[in-house]
Amino acid sequence: MHLGWSSHIYPLDAADLAGVPDYDGPDIPACDLPGDEVVLLIRREAPDALLRGRAAIEAAGAGTVDVRIVFVPTIAKWNLPFTLMRLLRNRRRFKSSGVYHIATDSLRSLGLERAVRTLDHPQRRGSSDRIERMHRLEESLRTEGYDDSKPVVVMLCRTRGVEDSVRQGHHRISVCLEVGIPKVALRFSAAGALPRILGRAVGRPPIRLDVLKRSIESACGKPVRRIVPLGDSPNPAKVIVVPEPGGRFVLDLSQSRRLTVGLAPAILVPLLVAGAFVLDVAVMKTAMGEHSLVAWSQFALSGASSVLLWILVLRERRARCGYAALAFTFAMTAVYELLRDVLDVGSNVVGPAATLSAVSFAVLVAVFARRSFAVGVRRIASSRAFPALVFGAVLTWIVAKLVSSRAIWGALKLTEHDLKTVKHVIEEGTEFLGDAIAACWAISFFLERLADWRHRR
Repeated sequence: MHLGWSSHIYPLDAADLAGVPDYDGPDIPACDLPGDEVVLLIRREAPDALLRGRAAIEAAGAGTVDVRIVFVPTIAKWNLPFTLMRLLRNRRRFKSSGVYHIATDSLRSLGLERAVRTLDHPQRRGSSDRIERMHRLEESLRTEGYDDSKPVVVMLCRTRGVEDSVRQGHHRISVCLEVGIPKVALRFSAAGALPRILGRAVGRPPIRLDVLKRSIESACGKPVRRIVPLGDSPNPAKVIVVPEPGGRFVLDLSQSRRLTVGLAPAILVPLLVAGAFVLDVAVMKTAMGEHSLVAWSQFALSGASSVLLWILVLRERRARCGYAALAFTFAMTAVYELLRDVLDVGSNVVGPAATLSAVSFAVLVAVFARRSFAVGVRRIASSRAFPALVFGAVLTWIVAKLVSSRAIWGALKLTEHDLKTVKHVIEEGTEFLGDAIAACWAISFFLERLADWRHRR
């Protein structure tokens, strides 16, 4: 089921959520829902419903609870133009049936504002600015307080189909902070959301330093002189904050702590592959044939990747079939390397047989355990290091065959024996690099899931 999730968790008043009824519609698979304690569902032409967290709301009493918002998109997940283009997206936009309250400084600290509007620097429209209207709004809020019939509207998955942002209420947030109004009314709006796999590729929108500055001032309770990003990226991992009257500190903006294939493996893996290549060719004189170091290493890497995924099969019931399909593929690759390159048995039969077995197993699993297979594939594809798996598979099964083509090396006018040796060394070396990169993904994915288990506990 395609559902959109809010990119942020909202600290809402528990009293507002206490009156929201529990969800009583068709069952929603747990894999389609976030793992947050309190989850609120909003739908078009239907009242808001609470999917999870009634006990936490009752325990909070008159306090606040952290809520993740889930919505049913009115735009199909394949309809990317409507999801990404504002004029098309607004035609499908809907609002939540309920209005909720949130602390004004908490709303500012979430960084949802596309621009900070102040009394001195309001939005400009045409040839006139809105200074007069901002002062009228300030006077109204001072004398009459906040009017809940005019809530701040936050649109979910608005920016690039991924990030939440304020759609209406930029001026009200700034003026409420100026006059000291502690809470504002909040209403959620939504239309479409990118599938989570595509959302990872799109990435986060550039950080607005002016919004970040206001958020830090609200959180610290002191003015900030300036913010200096570290690096040229539009989404810096760290920034230097210079508060007033003096001093400075470094603020870490990184959102994820999950392990991934980083710089160290990117340097070490090619070095290890090159070292094994030199040992095999120059020292051991095996030309990467049977019983060679590279052949044994390929077998070990594929086998280790298979073992790690089989461990995940035993630990994660909901996604086990998707993991099993990939684990069996790694196992067949290990068998292929063992029989063809290590033992030199049935070289013309083992390859097609291993490929047919892996494909047949994946098809059977996808047919007879469709939901578990889909969940596993989804988690694999959304892993942080998934591009490493794709790159390793392309190297092993496509690039290795292309670079070892006789049409390429035949132009060197080598003898038949030397030509076969060169082709074999290039092919096995490229396959070894692909197996090493795929094994890095398997290790990263295993550690990522392990960290997720520990976090849930």
